Amino acid sequence: MADSPFEEPMGDDEEMMEDPNAEFLNPDDADEEYIVGDGDAPVDDDDDDAAEGDEGAEDDEAPALDTAHASWSVHTDSVYCVAFHPKKNDTIATGGGDEVGYLLRAGQSEPVYKLEGHKDSVNVAGFSHDGKYLALASLDATVSIWDPEKGKQHTTFDGPGESIECFVWHDRGPVLFAGCGDGTGWLWNVQTKSTMMVLSGHSERINDAVFSTDGKKIITVSDDATLRVWDPKSGLCLNVIKGHMFHVEPATSVACYTDNSTCLSGGLDHVAYVSNINTGKSLGELKGHEGSIEDTAFVPGFPWAITASMDGRIGVWDLNSLQNRVWINNSEDIGITRICQHGNTVFAGDVRGRVSMWDSRTGGAVIRRWQAHSD
Repeated sequence: MADSPFEEPMGDDEEMMEDPNAEFLNPDDADEEYIVGDGDAPVDDDDDDAAEGDEGAEDDEAPALDTAHASWSVHTDSVYCVAFHPKKNDTIATGGGDEVGYLLRAGQSEPVYKLEGHKDSVNVAGFSHDGKYLALASLDATVSIWDPEKGKQHTTFDGPGESIECFVWHDRGPVLFAGCGDGTGWLWNVQTKSTMMVLSGHSERINDAVFSTDGKKIITVSDDATLRVWDPKSGLCLNVIKGHMFHVEPATSVACYTDNSTCLSGGLDHVAYVSNINTGKSLGELKGHEGSIEDTAFVPGFPWAITASMDGRIGVWDLNSLQNRVWINNSEDIGITRICQHGNTVFAGDVRGRVSMWDSRTGGAVIRRWQAHSD
């Protein structure tokens, strides 16, 4: 096992926050929050008895509750994506198989705006960091940009040869990166409506992408079972992680830690890998799942990683030892498709249309479960 990047104790959250005046990607340089707690102290690493006792705990004691704060039946086909406005907790955007998007607001039964124009399913939606723009990506290989205040289309980006599979906004500027079905990545300046860069290197579909916390790198994972690290200013591929001690089947998800060097990828091979994006080396593997890993995350402030799998389990991992701390079992081994980490709490969506909440420190029985969806 390679040296752990987390041998020293993690600092306070304030120490880990980046300098707001630090250099970040400048476009001109290129050719309803749910508060769950106040951050309790982590469980001692040697508290094995508690972890072992929780591993097989039943969670049937918390029945699913239809407690939706708001619901809409506006789409005429499957809803594939949803995004919260970063400044307005009552406002969301959706996209679906009916080729349209909607801007919705809690307390209003009718949509605020219907966003039309795509010629295939809208599969990704997301607001810019300041809420000024809304992006909708489609299987028609285009991304439409909208003014969410007026419901007016700002521009449309095209160019990719196949579907848009994922996108991510830069945290500090009007810059959008999209990963595509043809293996290319496209970097756009939304404000100026211009293409900044086309990143070529993957041989198959890009499944997920993230910016590093400082915004100076883009990390992508692909069906070609590789992870690539890119310089968004030059478009150069800085590192490729593949082969020995890495995925042998398509990589499905990626997350980047706040240290701007450590990333976590999951794949169809049931394994997650911890890698250093600066050295281009895999640091080790997280094994134990029996199904594809659909989502990955880190626990802010602690050296822990989280993986979610179609085997119906969430794994919480110690990054120092690369060993499992806690297994969280979804009832009836129902596959988990997405996770959201908030403080010490992890929320998970599964293939039965439920959202469940657990304590990521101890696992055990589900704290609460919601179900308003039928599928």
